Amino acid sequence: MKKARIAGITMAIALVVMATAVQPAAANPGTRLESLYGFLVERYDDDGERGFTRIGQTISRNEPTYSATIALNALGYFDARPPPFDLLKMKNFTQKLQWIRSLDETDDQYGSMADFIAGSYDIHSTFMGIQTWFLLSQQDEDIPGMEDVTMNLTATLVYVNKTYNEDGGF
Repeated sequence: MKKARIAGITMAIALVVMATAVQPAAANPGTRLESLYGFLVERYDDDGERGFTRIGQTISRNEPTYSATIALNALGYFDARPPPFDLLKMKNFTQKLQWIRSLDETDDQYGSMADFIAGSYDIHSTFMGIQTWFLLSQQDEDIPGMEDVTMNLTATLVYVNKTYNEDGGF
């Protein structure tokens, strides 16, 4: 019992000494930012629709485009002229996510936003698509052609109203 107590006390002292003696590595914020930017560049669909892709995939999708748009805007990358990504084509991609072509208001998917072009739809992907749309629309004044890419927001409201439940949720 005595040996176990001595070993325990020795281990505790060693851990305390190591914790105070070893300084944590200070992460360089510039390196983190470069890593994030590099990750986003790898996910950008430069040859296709100009959205962002999931890891291991090559098709532009709504969710990664939404996430990348939020991050790039928050970090100030959209303020650069020219921006590091083709915002006009990203806005075009977002427009193509909306289910309105050859549909009418009676169709369940009318006005919704798909996860990828002509893909599945739900209220979550619609939310992400609309948020991406509004962030990109803030760039309309600086980039020629941005204001010409339109979204049928009335159709989106029709879809959102269809998903409303009596309990107050969607």
